[in-house]
Amino acid sequence: MIKKNQIFRNIFTVVLILLITTAYLPYNTADAANTTFTPTCASGADFTEHIDDEVDSRIAGVTDINQAKAIFTTQNFASSTYVRNPNAWTERVSSIDLTGISPWNSREGNRRAGTLITPRHIAFATHYSLSPGDTVHFVANDNTVVVRTVSAIRTVSGTDITLGLLNADVPSSITHYPIISFSDFNKMITDEYLYRFATLVLDQEEKALVLDGINTYPLTQSGFPVRDSITQPRLSFSEALISGDSGNPTFIIVGGKPVLIETHTSPLGGPNYSFYKSQIDADLAVLGGGYESSNIDITCFNVRPVITSATTTQPVFERPAEGTAISVVTATDADGDDLSYAITAGNELGAFNMDQDGTIRVASSTLIDFNQNQTFVLTVSVTDDANVPLSAIGTLLIPIQNVADDPYIPATTLSVNENVPGTSLIGTLTSVSDNPSSVRYSLLDNENIFNIASTTGKIYLNQNASLDFELHNRYEVGVRVTDSLGSFDGVIIINVNDRNDAPTITTSDFSVVSGASVGTVLGTVSYTDQDGSALNFSIKGGNINSTFDLDLFTGQLSVLNSSSIDYFVRQKIPLLITVSDSGTPSHTVDKTIIVNITPGASTPTTSSGSGSSGGGGGGSWSVTPPLNASSNSTTSVATTRSTSSATSILNPVGLSNTTNTNIRPQAITTIQLQRFLNAIGFTVSRTGPGSVGRETNTFGNATRAALSRFQKAYGITPSVGVFGPVTRGVMARMMQSQN
Repeated sequence: MIKKNQIFRNIFTVVLILLITTAYLPYNTADAANTTFTPTCASGADFTEHIDDEVDSRIAGVTDINQAKAIFTTQNFASSTYVRNPNAWTERVSSIDLTGISPWNSREGNRRAGTLITPRHIAFATHYSLSPGDTVHFVANDNTVVVRTVSAIRTVSGTDITLGLLNADVPSSITHYPIISFSDFNKMITDEYLYRFATLVLDQEEKALVLDGINTYPLTQSGFPVRDSITQPRLSFSEALISGDSGNPTFIIVGGKPVLIETHTSPLGGPNYSFYKSQIDADLAVLGGGYESSNIDITCFNVRPVITSATTTQPVFERPAEGTAISVVTATDADGDDLSYAITAGNELGAFNMDQDGTIRVASSTLIDFNQNQTFVLTVSVTDDANVPLSAIGTLLIPIQNVADDPYIPATTLSVNENVPGTSLIGTLTSVSDNPSSVRYSLLDNENIFNIASTTGKIYLNQNASLDFELHNRYEVGVRVTDSLGSFDGVIIINVNDRNDAPTITTSDFSVVSGASVGTVLGTVSYTDQDGSALNFSIKGGNINSTFDLDLFTGQLSVLNSSSIDYFVRQKIPLLITVSDSGTPSHTVDKTIIVNITPGASTPTTSSGSGSSGGGGGGSWSVTPPLNASSNSTTSVATTRSTSSATSILNPVGLSNTTNTNIRPQAITTIQLQRFLNAIGFTVSRTGPGSVGRETNTFGNATRAALSRFQKAYGITPSVGVFGPVTRGVMARMMQSQN
């Protein structure tokens, strides 16, 4: 009996050892079942655009975002009742199969999530995994619950990936998810053009979120990062990953099929399953179960070309011969498409061109100059000829090596405003020289308008020169630069900028008949304006009693107060006319214009005397008085009345037709004062003594009244007819302006 028991114990031990050993012997992967999913896609389609569209097309136009995130409308873990949400965004366009995700397990309910990678194997986060004997639930699309038990687990070395072997295959109503090969993922996802792409992310609440997968170029990282999206509408479907979400999956969607790229181990993502695919398959073989991880066939998508050489060339001596080959850019294309090459940036001036075999050649020898550019940084592109062409971008550095040579002046254009004063700085001429300290400048031909400082290259306007845009708006000036190595002659351009010129009033005087009716037009103020801008006209001074009206826009002068047009009161009315233009800056000019009042048809006239009856005759004046006469002083000097024809105000001097520039009004006689007042329109008397031609040396009330009117017109105070120093000063300036 003891012997039999011992035999049975020995047999049991041997069998157990054999079973254990067999379970962990290396599995022949050639015998393992492998599923390759073949998505439907347009031939030559861009893979990265495709996976974005798989998500973006489904979330576009969704209004109830919270409802659209939920995978289930009912999750009763106690009764194992689950009802899928028909309004989930994953059900739009075409249904995305999420049956391979476990919503519940016996160890921690809806946490410690697992994702099927074969019909018999489930993947967890190592730090949050299940143990042998734990059960997991899967929910078919018809809401049937499938229960499996974890038989064994194995951790992928050096990762946070743990694989679990189930006690039996799941039925065909439960899907599993492929893992894209590392080489395919590297060439399809990670390129320099795609920084973020759309992913489907699940969490512990069984919500379908949208986060952005972060591109890493090239794809060599063992971890794959995901982040909240930064664009709408993806951002509305994003949520931060939190504690308890570990083990939930992130997918890209290819042809409607979820492809597993990571399971969360932190809020920032998790291990890159593509990177560990070969290790995962080796551990699946050890676990047993008869499966490798599944693949996805992406051969229908276009593969982006890869540039194999475009970094830094050997130094190139400046000014090489045109057509010289500088470098060759090479590239490969996994699809075997024909490739085209181009320089897309860094060659704006056209120093280089690129052959269709990728050869970079010199296009312009003069542009490859060390003094202008020590290194060219060219951006080159290689594009395939697929239905949806894809390009690869590279950067090529071309260092330039200096060669000592003669100086030269680069193409130079300067500009200056017209009417700047002489000696103004126009600009500074710069040159390129291998011996800058010896550089000297000179002008070859400049029509004596400009000059240049020989050591600094500063160009000035000559002192007596002027610039007028309307006469000459562009100068081509010959220049020479010399240094210790040689010299260079060139031409620079100096453009004259247009600026507003002041208008000029060309009208000299107007005439009007005594007693002219209101509205009578005397004429229009004439002018010249080089810029042709709109002008405004106004009367600034001399318009006593508002005698005239000047149209603001046309410059037409007309009678406004007929009673002031009286030949016997005054024969000349000096008006200070102002014209302003609308240019920038605006200019305003003034000119005194004389309005001559002529006798009407019924106006009586008097003959000019010959010197009798108060010294008649004596000549006449045509004066343009300064209407803004100074009135700072109110000091007056009393004058002595006299009935004697020889009596003078002070020492008399003749004023008739004088050319003396030192006229002294303080020494004029009363008769000369009357003649002056009558001549400029402030008539002493209409008839009799003091009238035109019958002036006297009697300084009476009529003379005082006429002088008072003169003072009022010219702003002299007090305006009481006293011939004081202020009045004498105004008359002096008026007389001198006529000489």
